[in-house]
Amino acid sequence: MYHPLHFYPTSEKAGEMVRKQVSFAEERAYKTKFVQGIHDGTLPPRQFLSYTACIYPIVVGFCQGLGHMVGHFDAVTDARILSALYRQGAEEIGHNNIWRGMLTAFGVDHAKLYRDFKEYRSKFSKKRWAEMGENLIRPSPHWNPFFAMHLIAKKLYPKPPLPHPVLALTYQMDKTGQNGNPWIHFACQSAIETVLINLVTFGLPTYMEKHPEFFNSPVTKAWWHEHTKSTGEGKANDEERHVSVSLMTLDRYATASKEMRETVYGTLKLFVSVLMYFSCGIFPIDRYRIRK
Repeated sequence: MYHPLHFYPTSEKAGEMVRKQVSFAEERAYKTKFVQGIHDGTLPPRQFLSYTACIYPIVVGFCQGLGHMVGHFDAVTDARILSALYRQGAEEIGHNNIWRGMLTAFGVDHAKLYRDFKEYRSKFSKKRWAEMGENLIRPSPHWNPFFAMHLIAKKLYPKPPLPHPVLALTYQMDKTGQNGNPWIHFACQSAIETVLINLVTFGLPTYMEKHPEFFNSPVTKAWWHEHTKSTGEGKANDEERHVSVSLMTLDRYATASKEMRETVYGTLKLFVSVLMYFSCGIFPIDRYRIRK
C-alpha cells in the first residue's frame, strides 16, 4: 500500500505523487466525524459555521502563497508559467471575495477575524512562529484526533484566536510559498485543492438539502458550487479545470523530491487535522458575529 513516508524513486513525477498522497489523505478525511456529518446532514449548524469562519485565513493564504511563489520565476524564460500563475491568482482572488461575501451573509465579521489573526501572529518572532508550526507538522505515521487535539497545543499557541491546526496550516502554506523550490508550494496547494473538491462533491449535496438556512442565496452557495465536480452534462467548472491543469503542470515541470513528498504529506496531515478538530466540537466565534 502506498505510504508517503516510504521510499519512492526520485524520478516520480510531482503530479503523480500528489495524486497518490491525495488518495491517502482522503481515506482519513472521509472517516472523520466532521466529513461524515456533512455527508449525512447531521453535523450541527454551529459546527459548520465555526469551521467556515475559522478557516478564512487558510482560504486567503492561497493567494499569498502564490504571490510568494511567482517571485521565484523569470519574467522572460518562465513567461508561460507566470501567465498561468497570474490567471490562477485572479481566480483565487475571486474565490476569496466569494468567501467573504458568504461570511458576511452568515453574520461573521471577517475583517475583525483576519485582523485578530494578523495581530496574534505579530506577537511572535519568525523563529518562534516556525517552532510552533513545526511541532504540529513533524513527520509521524499517526493520523488521529490526538494529533489535532494534543495537550501541548495550549503551550504551543497560548490564547489563540483560531484553532491551532488552522494556525499551523497558515504557517505551512506561507513557509512553502517562500521555499527556494516554488514547485513544493504548488504541489501542497494543488494537493489541498484536489482534496477539497473531492470532499465538497462527496459531502455538500445532502447538507445543502437538510440545512437550507446556510444555502438560501446565490452568495452562500457560490463557493461550494464552484468547488463541486460537474455532472458531466456541461463543461467543468473553473476549480475543476484548475485542479486538472495544476496536476498536469506539476507532471511537466517538477519531479517529486524527498523534501517535496514530506512537505506535501505534512500539509495534508494538517489539513485533515483541521477536520479532526472540528469533529470534536466548535471554536467559539461569538466575538466575530456582526451585531445588528
